[in-house]
Amino acid sequence: MIGRWRLAAYALPALALSLPTIPAYVYLPGLYAERVGLAATASILFAVRMADILADPLIGWAADRWGRRKELIAIGAPIAGLGLVCLFTPGGTDGPVDLAIWALALYVGWSLVAIPYQAWGAQLATGYDARSGVAFAREVAGLAGILAAGSLPVFVTRGGGDLAASVATVAWVGIAIGIPAFLLLLFAVPDPGRRAPAPIAPAAVLQIVRNRPFLQLMLGWFGNGFANGLAAALFPLFVRHRLQASEVDTAQALLIYFLSGILAIPGWLWLSRRLGKHRAWCAAMLCCAAAFVWAPLLGPGGIGWFLVICAVTGATLGADLALPPALQADVLDYDRWRFRVDRAGLMFALWTVATKLAAGLAVGFGLGVLALAGFSPDGGNGEAQLLLLALIYGGVPVVIKLLVIGLIWRYRITARTHRALSRRMAMRMECADT
Repeated sequence: MIGRWRLAAYALPALALSLPTIPAYVYLPGLYAERVGLAATASILFAVRMADILADPLIGWAADRWGRRKELIAIGAPIAGLGLVCLFTPGGTDGPVDLAIWALALYVGWSLVAIPYQAWGAQLATGYDARSGVAFAREVAGLAGILAAGSLPVFVTRGGGDLAASVATVAWVGIAIGIPAFLLLLFAVPDPGRRAPAPIAPAAVLQIVRNRPFLQLMLGWFGNGFANGLAAALFPLFVRHRLQASEVDTAQALLIYFLSGILAIPGWLWLSRRLGKHRAWCAAMLCCAAAFVWAPLLGPGGIGWFLVICAVTGATLGADLALPPALQADVLDYDRWRFRVDRAGLMFALWTVATKLAAGLAVGFGLGVLALAGFSPDGGNGEAQLLLLALIYGGVPVVIKLLVIGLIWRYRITARTHRALSRRMAMRMECADT
């Protein structure tokens, strides 16, 4: 098991890595919809996401074949930082071309960091519950970054700044934290190195397809990511137009949401050790759906009840972020045992593809349907458009999460099966040594 100091050095960059999450997933569609139009924003962000998705398997393959995590992270971090700053602090040229160029830089640079970073974390611990500890440490730091990103707009807007100024502040804070955090990671945490990875070939693709736990988990990850991405993309529009709340209320809602996520993490870690990681994740999704189902019923003046919903759903966020990556690490062991290869980078890249595809489809679906219905981000919408916004924002994610629960509840790799798998791998290694 990794020591506490090295665990802290590994987890700290997640704080900087997560700071752009709110600007990129929550504020970006709404900000550029007002600048270049709703349909154009939806089309550009969807196209950028698709281009980014094509790069992810190549990044995962490079992480496996090269066998080094640090170099890819050192390349990707400056690219992502440049894209982040230029995207949210435009110099008077914030048209569709600028959106496409800098969003692509942000997302591809992000991938160059995130894919080897997550694969690295999966190799820092080997035990079923120990991996939960590594994942939760990383996600606590990540949630702290998201909380900071949610807190800064509150202070900026209360100080007289607008939403654009607040996200620009978040971008520069991310750069300031990211530089020392990533330097600490690169110099203080040992790189796991190369483990005879599998080449990209048709046989390798067929092996992944035959890995049923991998497909089951990735499908659940995709569905839950689509539900979360849809709610994130429509959040500013829902608060502003359906609830008719202010930008300060929007920032406060996000602050409550992410603060609840941090406070609830110890409880989910405790529950995962008693129910199993997949059952604890299902419990979190069920709790989220039970609270979120009331959101479409809210209207103007309902910001108070909406903050309660944010507190409850935010409390499930830690489980939503930390437990699936811990489950993914167990799938890597299953894949290594069955097919005798190491595909950590490639498989985390495919999970990242599912995440981005879900987010891209969610933005395209949510904003696209609203655009077809005649919804205007500038206001003046009728009751039909506002009702459609509420149903897409609060109704569709609940249905999808319930379907994901049905899929994941009978997930195959439990603590008991993982212990048996670990014993078989140890026996195989002993036989190989003799």
